[in-house]
Amino acid sequence: MKVYLKKINCLAWSNKEGNIEPIRFDFKGKTYGHIQILYHTTNKIAGNPQHIFGCIAECNNRKYECELRYEVKTCIWYLYKI
Repeated sequence: MKVYLKKINCLAWSNKEGNIEPIRFDFKGKTYGHIQILYHTTNKIAGNPQHIFGCIAECNNRKYECELRYEVKTCIWYLYKI
């Protein structure tokens, strides 16, 4: 897995309790979807709370293991590793 830490466009949904889950995201002109979440943790980096998702995403019928991060204060999604 290569570390990128790049801002991405991500489509996510949330339920009544406020839990969020990514549905699909765009990276380098490709759309990764059918995201299967392996783990979800929360962390505080430099005083900024983040949700960290370990996922398997699909693009062009290939599966990629990746890690997505969501910053709560800025509402920005990052692709950390893929």
